[in-house]
Amino acid sequence: MADYDLKDMLGLVEQVKRFILTFNRLRATHGLEFDDILIVLAVVEINYRYKVLYPAPAQAVAAFIQMPYQTTRRRLAVLTKAGHLHRSESGGYIVADINLPKELLRAFRQEPDIQT
Repeated sequence: MADYDLKDMLGLVEQVKRFILTFNRLRATHGLEFDDILIVLAVVEINYRYKVLYPAPAQAVAAFIQMPYQTTRRRLAVLTKAGHLHRSESGGYIVADINLPKELLRAFRQEPDIQT
């Protein structure tokens, strides 16, 4: 086991605490589970990958985040019903409010202080 400086470990503990509190706040305010956060961010990446709005097919979302297709498809339906995503006429998904992924990224923007 590596030998860590106590100051580094306390910094890591503080970041872990902030991450968990941030996740709990997002879950409470938006009803998002961890997989939902990944899915929303993956939809945004696919939507704007080519610098034009492109609806994200469920299969592409599942492949991007390496999650089983059926699980992804079910979560996409839940996120659409909750109003976080919109299903296009072509069957792909688009983020309904671009402020949600911005908030998610801002909430989780942390750099680890400790190197393993």
